[in-house]
Amino acid sequence: ENDVTAPVISQVVVSGITHASATIAWTTNEPATGKIYYSLITPVDKASTSTISETAFTLAASHALNIASLSASSTYHFFVESADASGNIATSSQSSFLTLP
Repeated sequence: ENDVTAPVISQVVVSGITHASATIAWTTNEPATGKIYYSLITPVDKASTSTISETAFTLAASHALNIASLSASSTYHFFVESADASGNIATSSQSSFLTLP
């Protein structure tokens, strides 16, 4: 039977914030890909924003990606996206963090 249920994203946490980088981690309830969309503009526009992805074809339930080359003292808005092996895509709600001076 076809898997038509998207992964459930939970525990989205931002850590290790510096003046130029931050790590965003989250979990999914099934093995899935990981991608972050981030921008200085809100709402984050999926079509024109920066992204960072986990290594292609890596499916995991635990995700953590480091975003580098950020601007100091800036508020970044982001959401995460995960897709399971069947291509069902889930996205988190938008959140934000402030880089250090």
